[in-house]
Amino acid sequence: MTSNNQYFIDEAENGMGRCLVLTAPWSDNFESIIDKENISVLRLSQSAGWNGDDISFIKGLPDLRGIEIYSWGVKDITPLEALNNLEHLGLQCEFTKAPDFSKFNKLKICKLLWRPKAKTVFACDSLSLLNIVNYPSEDLKDIQKMSGLRRLQLTSRKLVSLSGIESLSSLSILDLSECSKLESLSGVDMCQQVEVVEIESCKKVYDVALLGELKKLKDIVLTDCGEVKSLRSLAKCQLLESITFVGDTSVEDGELTSLLDIPTLKKMWFADKRHYSHKREQVVEILS
Repeated sequence: MTSNNQYFIDEAENGMGRCLVLTAPWSDNFESIIDKENISVLRLSQSAGWNGDDISFIKGLPDLRGIEIYSWGVKDITPLEALNNLEHLGLQCEFTKAPDFSKFNKLKICKLLWRPKAKTVFACDSLSLLNIVNYPSEDLKDIQKMSGLRRLQLTSRKLVSLSGIESLSSLSILDLSECSKLESLSGVDMCQQVEVVEIESCKKVYDVALLGELKKLKDIVLTDCGEVKSLRSLAKCQLLESITFVGDTSVEDGELTSLLDIPTLKKMWFADKRHYSHKREQVVEILS
């Protein structure tokens, strides 16, 4: 890692190359650093020390492939329009002015704290990863045109149904967190490319049987999901390698026997419950 008192350079996430993280206000001197150090991603983070609210200087950096803005003071992000090669976008700011995200036809990764001016992101059919905190809708019909989406991560107090997910034919990873109104996983069984499902603090999701229809499922994590009816259906997932149910997640029928017959299973992690068919130590021994 390269650094001084105005910046440091780190590896960007998702294989995006080198990331310049500012720890001081923008200076035109940074342009030469971006060129010299082969920087592809710029991070403007309040917690790292960048305290600006004006990102107009971005207009002079048209070759950037990624930008992350984590600063509450930034209200106008229209200068992003200059980034014709944008592939990676991270936004945690209270913006009130924004570009038309659908014009970023190379955008592959988008992570954002929801704002009303972000609606055009749903027209970005080039996305492979979408992460939205405070997703604003009751279902997933807003994103059903993103047929190339491979990873979907959502937190939402409004999401009630996964209706629309059946159109995400390329989906490989589904991550749902704090979806307090979500009651059903209906539709997920149509996403036959899914390999990883992580569900956290979705306490109304009582029946997870449809996950057993995911023939390519390799990893399932249920964290703080309260009472779950049964995991028996997962025995049909013959490629499953890891099952985790932790926190306050409790399997109502306690039946784990059929899961231990999955030929590919390497790990099952859980807190012991009196009514479970096996203790964790027994499971570890069986799978070892």
